Amino acid sequence: MKKIFAFLILLSIISCKKYKLSKFEKELYEIYNVGDTLTFESIKTGNIIRYVITDKTNEIYSNFDTRERLVTVNYRNVDKPLNTDPNNTYKPEIFSIYNNKYGYSIHIAFNLFGRFYENNFGTIKTDTLSYLNKKYSDYYTLTNTSNINEGLETKLLTIYWQKKYGIVKYDLLNGDSYVRTNIP
Repeated sequence: MKKIFAFLILLSIISCKKYKLSKFEKELYEIYNVGDTLTFESIKTGNIIRYVITDKTNEIYSNFDTRERLVTVNYRNVDKPLNTDPNNTYKPEIFSIYNNKYGYSIHIAFNLFGRFYENNFGTIKTDTLSYLNKKYSDYYTLTNTSNINEGLETKLLTIYWQKKYGIVKYDLLNGDSYVRTNIP
């Protein structure tokens, strides 16, 4: 009995250690801060859409054989009314990172993009994008491959994720693109 008790205490001490984020995961998490506003302008219509970062979480869960970290960055459309239903706990995510001893997966959920990346976020591009007098380099191109022909014409097709600023441009299935305008 004493051996079992000692084993359980040792297991609880070991499981209290935090599972550390990789350098890349930390960089992703630190791009956005609560209160940041992301302003995008349509290339076709000039329409402006603004989003605000509402909260960030960085939580650790312990299971019997592993520790897991869940990191999320949530946002909302500034121009749409807040949901005041106290029973609605849904928070739109820009992205989440699920990290454990086996590796990590990143879920890009911005505007229902819905793409998972496991142990890889893609290849960094070093050319320069130029749109609406903005230039971006060192970016990732994230392409939606699931259910691309289903749903709305406003479905996101491609996201351009710059290392320093996060999402800088996104392309829609209807041929329009939105470019982030409130960064240098």
